[in-house]
Amino acid sequence: MSGKNAEKRVKLSEGISRFLPESSFMINYVIDHTPAKRMGRLFEYVSLLNARVEMLEDKVELEDEDFEYLVEDSIIEASKSKSKQRREWLASITVPGVAPVSEDEWEYRIKCIEILANLSDEEVYCLLNHSSSISTTRLDKTRGWHISITIKDRATLSEHELFTRYLLNERFSRYQNSLLRFGLIEKDELYGSGYLLTQAGALFIYAISGELPDR
Repeated sequence: MSGKNAEKRVKLSEGISRFLPESSFMINYVIDHTPAKRMGRLFEYVSLLNARVEMLEDKVELEDEDFEYLVEDSIIEASKSKSKQRREWLASITVPGVAPVSEDEWEYRIKCIEILANLSDEEVYCLLNHSSSISTTRLDKTRGWHISITIKDRATLSEHELFTRYLLNERFSRYQNSLLRFGLIEKDELYGSGYLLTQAGALFIYAISGELPDR
């Protein structure tokens, strides 16, 4: 390890110590084994946590042991994240915009880290598309939705064009199945087609965005 990289890891450890006074084996492992080219992700994430903490009027709740568990889990996930948006979601889950936080909410937020770890960014965007009230994230209303393929399409489109549409629909089905598996959406039984945001889905969106969506 070069001296420059060693210095960066020391600085990162110092930044994390604000949230974890006694660093765990897992955090030390992440700091020591994260490739140098990915270190920027962790520095950025610690900065996001700091910024959110500074906005809190009451910081007493951040001394809770559950908060330390949450920070540890989120740092591990942040080290694997590829997008800034995912790190922002992790920071929103980890440092609530409003304190105090109940024990039930801490436990739920720890669960949200696990849910987010099992969803791709695109699957989260697909979930957010189920709520038109969320304005804090980029939403493309055309992305991820099912594309109808008519008899005329089958007769006039090239095989490659049909393949592309089938592929988009298969991707959409995978996204929806993931969201269904975690109970974040449910099938619309009233109309017999489409999906609805569940209470669990609304809570998850609140955790990652700070906004409770319309259902």
